Amino acid sequence: MSRRKYLIAYDISSNAVRQKLSYHLEKYGKRVQYSIFEIFVDEKELEKIKSLILRLINPETDQVYIYPYDKNIICYNFDIKYIY
Repeated sequence: MSRRKYLIAYDISSNAVRQKLSYHLEKYGKRVQYSIFEIFVDEKELEKIKSLILRLINPETDQVYIYPYDKNIICYNFDIKYIY
């Protein structure tokens, strides 16, 4: 199974849910902002993450976005501590 890179960004109202989600996302990649993760996963792992998100969040108050990276997307990183 091929792996792909994704950005996951979230706005979650509950501190406990936010901490639990970030704990699990750190298993698949790294935090690039307080509520943004860059992960590198295959389709099966992505489905596990989506299932976890659906179990954790409150759809009335929380938002989670998953953006796939594409080879045609140009990503600029201006953080001097982290260079691709």
